[in-house]
Amino acid sequence: MSSEKKTMLVLGVAMLFLIIGGVAMWGKEHPSKITLRHLDTLEMAVKSYAQEEGKLPETLAELSVDPAVLLDHVGGAIQYSVNEGRVELLSFGADLKPGGTFMKRDYSVEFDVEL
Repeated sequence: MSSEKKTMLVLGVAMLFLIIGGVAMWGKEHPSKITLRHLDTLEMAVKSYAQEEGKLPETLAELSVDPAVLLDHVGGAIQYSVNEGRVELLSFGADLKPGGTFMKRDYSVEFDVEL
């Protein structure tokens, strides 16, 4: 088989995989949006807990949320920290490690809570 035909075959197979992948994802939510939705839900739950209890929760497990909301889109636990009344919720992203870019980026939200 000539070099040109091999190149065309490889390009054809690559396009086929892209099309199949696109069809499989059609109408589905991008995985990172799941994490962003979970961060929003947890932010509202922390604020609600603080308003009702007069204090911040020690852990996210104290919140009245579906346990699945405590995980990001790859199944990693969403991190919770408080520093001088400022709350941070953090997902380490697809690589489950701090830092990263593009598909491995971290997702976080920071907010203040009035007690």
